[in-house]
Amino acid sequence: MTLVTEATVETNLFSAVVRAMSVTLKARAARRAQRLALGELLHMDPARLADLGISADDVLEAMAAPPPAGPLLADRRASRSIAARDAAR
Repeated sequence: MTLVTEATVETNLFSAVVRAMSVTLKARAARRAQRLALGELLHMDPARLADLGISADDVLEAMAAPPPAGPLLADRRASRSIAARDAAR
């Protein structure tokens, strides 16, 4: 290999490592933010969680699931909303 080619390979390798680290750090930050937000939900009164259409068990399941937890909680809210609507009929 020529000196220019070796420098290009090293630059590409360095760029790939930096990108991989960036992706990893962003994923860690997202998981941490989700964990903190869900932890705050766990501290809420069960009646307030019910007003939101979720339960503490839903929050615990969301904490165990991989990010993002939003779709899981939205599905729970939707299923409870449908069940409540059907019960009201």
